[in-house]
Amino acid sequence: MTGTTTLLVATLFAIIELGAGVLALRYALKQKLTRLYDAKWILVFAHFFILVIFLLEYLRAFLSYSADYMEFYTIATISLILWIGILLTSLAYVICCRPPERTMSERMVALVTTRLLPYGLGLMLFVAFLLALDGFLIAQRPFTVLAMKDWVGNPDMVPRLDPSFLAAATAAFVVFLAFPTVEYVIGIRKTRDKSTRRAVALIAGGWDLIASVGLLVLGYFPTVSIDAISPGQLVAGLLLASVGLAMRRGSVLEDLFKSGPSGPAIAKAPSDINREGTKASASVVEYRGSTLLEADPSVNYERAIMDFAQDMMTAGRTVFVLTSKGSPVYLLVHKLEGVRFFIFSDVSYPKASGTPLEVLVPRNDHSVLLNVMDEAVTEAPEKPKAIVFDNISSMILDGGFQDTYKFLRQMNEIVSRGDVVYLSILLSKAHDEKTVNLLRNLYSANFTYDSGGLHVKKQA
Repeated sequence: MTGTTTLLVATLFAIIELGAGVLALRYALKQKLTRLYDAKWILVFAHFFILVIFLLEYLRAFLSYSADYMEFYTIATISLILWIGILLTSLAYVICCRPPERTMSERMVALVTTRLLPYGLGLMLFVAFLLALDGFLIAQRPFTVLAMKDWVGNPDMVPRLDPSFLAAATAAFVVFLAFPTVEYVIGIRKTRDKSTRRAVALIAGGWDLIASVGLLVLGYFPTVSIDAISPGQLVAGLLLASVGLAMRRGSVLEDLFKSGPSGPAIAKAPSDINREGTKASASVVEYRGSTLLEADPSVNYERAIMDFAQDMMTAGRTVFVLTSKGSPVYLLVHKLEGVRFFIFSDVSYPKASGTPLEVLVPRNDHSVLLNVMDEAVTEAPEKPKAIVFDNISSMILDGGFQDTYKFLRQMNEIVSRGDVVYLSILLSKAHDEKTVNLLRNLYSANFTYDSGGLHVKKQA
């Protein structure tokens, strides 16, 4: 049985390792993202897996005499390492490519189509290789548990990997350095902010060092009868603490994704968006003041609103959306954390909806709506804001053009009192040209959204 000294030291090491892991996990959970949420949760799961590895190592100090536990320990530890490799490979792809797709399913489709070469194919082949290694480990048990002396001279049981599996694991590590790590470097070079580049470099470099420590103490040292697993895991814990400290600023990932281009779909330069009728990406349009967006209801114009809301939140603005509960805009934008909604309803006064950040407001009482918006604009006047009004066409159909025109003019007066970016949506082809021209004159900018995407018609 393991000596008392080893147990005490193992307990101390476990406290340090688990403390470092919890610290790093806490900072990963604090990361705030308005897009590419996967990046945060990939990091969270990677930290959770390494915490489990630290716990398994601590239990080994008490249960190394059990053959069943040592078999479980070896398979679970190496499998978790391989799964961390899969997670970090996925994170490298996100950081490098900054995919513009909003959902995981869309990203998977792009991975096997538009970005198949070189990123998609490389990622899939490498992940398949790691999964094959894991499957072989579980099915064939390519290791032997041997008695060795630990680093303080006490007897200990340590797994020693078969040469063929160790060679395959080494190849996986080398490929990781040659492929995902290079993707991290490319992603970092796209980032203009020096502090963000430094933080992400520490994160990527820290995980590379952790992997190298794991390969040495679990793979190569046992082949020469050296048991350094316990101190090796302590080193990994200290490295993990440095990774966590690199993420102590909750906006590291957000700053990373907004500091550089977000993919091929938004590569146009801002200087190209001022010419009348120019097609533009929603993510490069410089919204300011009041804007009228004429949207074709037959296309997914709500994506432009999603881009607008994300850009405004990234810029530090509080986003308010006036819309109906089942509208396309609501169904998409409500997935964003932190957006505040005023939901048009049949109530006679503003009323809590029972859902956080959502308030029911009367759809036809313009004076109440104006009061609500005035309170939204004047609340915390030092805080910049953005407002989406969805949609003007419904209000015209319900209350007539004259009352709607008067309401919109008063809305423009309210939003002009603060640092507010205001976007109103008008459904195209729902009104005659005279009506549309009168509405356009109320706004400093005019965009359209159709099957060809977002177009700038007029911009202040």
